[in-house]
Amino acid sequence: MWKVLIGVGVWRHDDSGILDSTVLLTLIITGGCLDIGYIISQAALDNYTRVAALAMGGKKGTPTKDPPPEEEEGDPPTGPK
Repeated sequence: MWKVLIGVGVWRHDDSGILDSTVLLTLIITGGCLDIGYIISQAALDNYTRVAALAMGGKKGTPTKDPPPEEEEGDPPTGPK
């Protein structure tokens, strides 16, 4: 929504008044702050999920998977190792 308002402000902007320029500058600064806040919150969420995956026993932040079944003695090999 912010980007639409900024686009309309740029499209309709003429050098007629300081109020239009102030509103446009305010929209740009507010939109930038909201985008920065979104990026920071996503980074925090990614860190939280990585820590939760590590606490559950995963390696290097990847989700855990079921281990492959172990081969019993006498079974033929299932593939190259």
